[in-house]
Amino acid sequence: KNKLALGTVQFGLDYGINNKKGIISSDQIINILNYCKEKNIDTIDTAQAYGTSEERLGLALRKLNFKVNIISKLSQKNVKCVLKSFDETLFKLNVSKIHGFMYHDFNSYKNNKSSFDLIQRIKENKQIDKIGFSLYFPNELEELLKNNIQFDLVQLPHSIFDRRFEPYFEELKKRNVEIHIRSVFLQGLFFTEIKELSTHFDCVKDKLLKIKEISRSENVSIAGLCLNFAQRIKNIDKIVIGIDNLQNLKENLNSLSLKVNQNIFDELSILIEKNEDIILPYKWIK
Repeated sequence: KNKLALGTVQFGLDYGINNKKGIISSDQIINILNYCKEKNIDTIDTAQAYGTSEERLGLALRKLNFKVNIISKLSQKNVKCVLKSFDETLFKLNVSKIHGFMYHDFNSYKNNKSSFDLIQRIKENKQIDKIGFSLYFPNELEELLKNNIQFDLVQLPHSIFDRRFEPYFEELKKRNVEIHIRSVFLQGLFFTEIKELSTHFDCVKDKLLKIKEISRSENVSIAGLCLNFAQRIKNIDKIVIGIDNLQNLKENLNSLSLKVNQNIFDELSILIEKNEDIILPYKWIK
């Protein structure tokens, strides 16, 4: 089964440190979704906070008659009007149900816990299959697990640099939770030319150079290193990636079929980074 899931933030926002092309055009969206249909990429991730992403995704899917598992996220500003905002999401996507509906951040849930009952009602009405959380910190997941909150889906950051959530994967699987990871490219940081980076990244420039060196010496693209580093973890169900264009998606999908030597993963494993100013893009000083 294809582990790749399509992230659509760039359908509605100019996003990513390495994104030079801006928002993806409507024609490109059609071509990208056609390719997803052809290659059995069956999960698409969007969010209320991704600008016009839901609306543009809905228009394209209607033209293609493409049935796919859609996951959207409840934005912080809509958490006090869950039912209304969810209906708007369905309207924009032009569907009667979606696969998953997640809190876009943990504080939205923590500050409005009564909203969880409303999302459960949506699930009982069979308008979503799974309730989920998009998280940033392990302590957020620990709180959910400790309090035995009944969720079905989680989206977590994971990359060569950021492996904070790995110790929880086995427990999540025991609880039948679907695990999606994001930020495998760390918003494009791994692709960026070192000379283009600000002094904020000085502490990891050696590690970034090492990744580029491994890529050259092993003749495996940086995307291939990042994706296969994640794919080797058996408990991960989906790897959510954002793309700039159709060619970008094709290259990423081809990367997943590469046979990568275990020794390369061993080399990459020691590049783990604990500095949150690096592994959390919202803390970046560009």
